[in-house]
Amino acid sequence: MNILGFVATVPVGIILLLIFLIGMYVFWRGCKETEKDRSSIFDVYIVSLLVGVILGRVGYIISNLDEFMSFIWYWSPYEKYGDTTYIFRLLPWRFLRVWDGGIIIFALFVGFLLFSTFFVSILKKWRWKQIFFNIFFSGVFMLSLSFFFTASITTDLDILLMSVVLFLIATFFLIASLVVKRMKIKWKRKRRAIGYIGGVLIWLIGGYLSTKFLLSDVSTVEVVSVYVLDIWIILSTILFVMDMRRRESVIEKVSSVQSVSLPEINQPIRLPLDEKK
Repeated sequence: MNILGFVATVPVGIILLLIFLIGMYVFWRGCKETEKDRSSIFDVYIVSLLVGVILGRVGYIISNLDEFMSFIWYWSPYEKYGDTTYIFRLLPWRFLRVWDGGIIIFALFVGFLLFSTFFVSILKKWRWKQIFFNIFFSGVFMLSLSFFFTASITTDLDILLMSVVLFLIATFFLIASLVVKRMKIKWKRKRRAIGYIGGVLIWLIGGYLSTKFLLSDVSTVEVVSVYVLDIWIILSTILFVMDMRRRESVIEKVSSVQSVSLPEINQPIRLPLDEKK
């Protein structure tokens, strides 16, 4: 509990920056092994996270619409009354006041998964088997740390337990992947082993989150997010298996092409002009 008390005293901006950097490192580290361009990796992560934040904020507004409608509308985002200054206090600017903590974290997580999937599959056209685990587990790390920060403020032991469970499962996957990659076996078997481990853990996390949220008193937005996550996991797993079974295009080696012997090269060439002479 002392750790939770300390985390609760840290400014929200620093916590959010830390969560952002840890998630970005996990995502970058996994994508780097696939030899993707660094700029493309950061583009996917930053844009997808931004979209996730927007969806998480929209979900919060929908869930607390009566609260937002109690504020009046005013054209200026800036107000000053004597020595007191207000920023984004009234509508429509109130909708953008993300730093007040008004975000549904789980909706943010699902939004990150959905848009990053669209980004890498449709826009970037990356192989799904190369990016599936990177997207999911980087999102899980951010979700876990966000739950931990929430638990430090609310002292909710259920949220703290969810944070610890998600963090341990995601960490186990990273360690297991490193161990498998260092084993002296063929790369195809390594990839298959990592695929089995990652697939089982993703379904385990999906089942755990679905059970915790659906059996709790949560908002409609969070319930919908759970069903969307379950559908995403099912479809993503199917695509992953299909991509794993796809045959790799093999470029024929130069050595396999029949070489031309030196005597054939050195043979004189008779031109048609010689025949007329």
